[in-house]
Amino acid sequence: MRSGTALVIKGDLIASEDVMIDGLFEGTIDLKGHNLVAAAGSRVHAAVTARTVTVDGYLEGHITADSVDIGPT
Repeated sequence: MRSGTALVIKGDLIASEDVMIDGLFEGTIDLKGHNLVAAAGSRVHAAVTARTVTVDGYLEGHITADSVDIGPT
């Protein structure tokens, strides 16, 4: 699943697939066993649970993951 750059989401996201966020997200993200990518230009304010989290944009919040990869800022 991939969100668009003009999309603003507020709430709880629960998915059983990998997710890429390009826009603004505020809330909680639960992707147990799957991957989250906060793409370049994204702004994520969330408590995140995922197998891996890749941050190429901006992510603020608590992260529970096996691995976190933070791209260049």
